[in-house]
Order: sequence, then C-alpha cells, then structure tokens
Amino acid sequence: MCSDLELMDDNVIISRLLAVKIGINEAILLQEIHSQAMQTTEKHEGHRWIRKSTKEWKSDIPFMSLSTIKRTINSLKERKLIRSTSVLNSDLADRTNWYRVNYSELKQLITKIDA
Repeated sequence: MCSDLELMDDNVIISRLLAVKIGINEAILLQEIHSQAMQTTEKHEGHRWIRKSTKEWKSDIPFMSLSTIKRTINSLKERKLIRSTSVLNSDLADRTNWYRVNYSELKQLITKIDA
C-alpha cells in the first residue's frame, strides 16, 4: 500500500479552464514552461527562456510519450501560446530548443475564456 507521501512527490497543477480551452496536455506543458521560466535567470529580449530537449521534457513529464510531447509543443506553437528557438544556443551545431510563454497571447485567450 502506498503511503500518502509517495503520492505527493511532484504534483502537476493546471488551470481547469485552460485545460478545457486548449487541452490537458497543452495546459500541463504550458504550466511547466511557465514554472521553470520563473525559476531561471536566463533572459533574452526581456523574456525568461528555458532550454530543453524533448528527452528532458520526457524526464520532467514522464506520463507523456515523446510523440505526445512533440505534438503538444507544436500545438502550443501553432496557437502562438509559446515561442521556441534554437538560435540562443552558443554552439551553432546545438539544436536544443529554448522556450518561453507568450503571455500576450495567453492573456487574450484567458480574456476570451472569461467573456
């Protein structure tokens, strides 16, 4: 039998309204990007960015498959809720992506949800 502590190791907290509007996987990944960006000092063009490979995303979100993570990232990019680039890498051969939340698009989406 699992103890209560084992069940509370690393909770995922998401907005229910956001999950309904954009999907649960998208809401989870968007929250992860936001949370991790708030913990970094890495700023470019006035925005906080995080650097992650898809394998690192898989480690952070083990209950999603790699293909689901890739689809979810693409979905968030298509909706313009996140921005990603690899040009921030110091090594030009490094193709690891950097991500940030596009807060202006997110704000517009939330405004539509509240309306």
